[in-house]
Amino acid sequence: MFGQNETNLIGRVGAEPVITTTNSGGRVVTFSVATDESYTNKNGERVQRTEWHRVVTFIPGLVNRIASLQKKGALKGKLVQIRGKSRTRSYQEQSEAKPRYITEILIDMNGIFMPLEKITVTAEAAPAPADVAPAPAPAAPAPAAPAPAASDTLPETSAEAAPAATPATTPAAAPVATPATPAAEVKAAA
Repeated sequence: MFGQNETNLIGRVGAEPVITTTNSGGRVVTFSVATDESYTNKNGERVQRTEWHRVVTFIPGLVNRIASLQKKGALKGKLVQIRGKSRTRSYQEQSEAKPRYITEILIDMNGIFMPLEKITVTAEAAPAPADVAPAPAPAAPAPAAPAPAASDTLPETSAEAAPAATPATTPAAAPVATPATPAAEVKAAA
């Protein structure tokens, strides 16, 4: 039997993601994503329909990334791409006899959470001026690699391994071994 459980969504985050801690100490992120579709009904009226999707992830790196994005600025209303698996689970309220069912999009190790809009720092998320660290000094440029000496030997090449060099593409100061000129002659020419 073959089947594939993959859900792809592009929509807007409905509310700020909620990060909670499980009984075992792991963290989980839950949030909702709204997708819109519109169509023209039989009366010629344009109808807009919004579908809400509950999204959840337990992946530690993704939980940290979402928390980091949330600190930078509000995620609510931002356009995101989600890829995950559709999962239905049940739970039971203590006050009710019947179980309740909920369908979620689970972002697992193969899933995607990608903001499609720039996350800007909001006034609430911006650090206080005393908390701002000075910008780091630019790194010193890496030293340039030394040029090879003219006396260095060139490896032998074969017709299958490298195309023949042409005078238009090879500088005169750097002889190259080709199938027509063996490496020994190139070394002598240098």
